[in-house]
Amino acid sequence: MHVVYQLNDGTAFCITNGQTLFLDVAKNRYFSLSPSLDAVFQRLITENSVDRLSSDDRQRLERAGVFSAEQTCSSITRLEIQPAQQELCLDEPSPGFGMTSCIFTQAMVSMRTHRKTLAWLPRSLQRRRMTMKSECPAFSWTSIARAFSASAPLRPRADHCLTSSIAFLYAGLAKNLDAQLVFGVHSAPFTAHCWVQSNATVLNDRLEKVKTFTPILVL
Repeated sequence: MHVVYQLNDGTAFCITNGQTLFLDVAKNRYFSLSPSLDAVFQRLITENSVDRLSSDDRQRLERAGVFSAEQTCSSITRLEIQPAQQELCLDEPSPGFGMTSCIFTQAMVSMRTHRKTLAWLPRSLQRRRMTMKSECPAFSWTSIARAFSASAPLRPRADHCLTSSIAFLYAGLAKNLDAQLVFGVHSAPFTAHCWVQSNATVLNDRLEKVKTFTPILVL
């Protein structure tokens, strides 16, 4: 299992190549700490108790954006995700299946991500999941993946992993299929990526690509 840490204020983080990287969802930004403060934070992870921080270290982490002055959590939550082990095997794209829906959904997501920070995304996914029906889905992730593959040249910013992955998950939720939206990072040099995963199966990307990233946030 990958272990992904998340703070109560919406700041998620992971450790990759010995360095802690953070994602502030509300501000749409990734950031890191100075080596000395990173060492403090990694000791905190080992102890798993915010209350053990000294007042000075707590203030330094607040100034860095890790904690807010109002935050009262005493421990750090760990989220688990299975390491990606396989990808969907697609024969050929299916141009006639849901192309209009794929294009419209990504256009909608593109406009929303352009105008707002990602603070809306967890609530949006929660609402969509609450409206899912209990019966077995009539569609499969393979059908949706084929449709997205066929419509990729026509979709706005089709090469943008974030908008494409959100739209892909929305399409699944509309068909009573659920999965995880995974944000991953890589250091030296820093790069970020986003994909959709169900258990250990990557649904909308190549396995060899996502395995180079360390998950930092799972929605």
